[in-house]
Amino acid sequence: MRPSTFSGDCSSRSSIAPLAAYSAGAGFALPLYLRIVELDPANERAWYSAAFLLVQGGRPEEALDLLVAAGRAHPTSPRPPLYRAQVYRSLGDLAAVERELRAALALDPGNAEAQQGLDTLGR
Repeated sequence: MRPSTFSGDCSSRSSIAPLAAYSAGAGFALPLYLRIVELDPANERAWYSAAFLLVQGGRPEEALDLLVAAGRAHPTSPRPPLYRAQVYRSLGDLAAVERELRAALALDPGNAEAQQGLDTLGR
């Protein structure tokens, strides 16, 4: 079945995207994840999977844009700033890493991942 003729609901697309990434590569999976985000913005996994594939594809700025949008879609979740921190770390922008980790802690003061990240930075 060609991807353009797939007529499943969001949950079935969400299930097929990881399989597509494994079997056909990121070039096939990324559009699926982006479509899931469009159809079901509550699907956090799709946001982060798409951002991951963008980073892996050498497009970290696009991943950051997507993660900013994920933050708007999920304003109480610490995950968007945590994932942005990871992207900024890959770019070597430690000031942005610290800013994003602090944003995650502001949303979830007990977040161990954010605290560990700040500890690693020595902050």
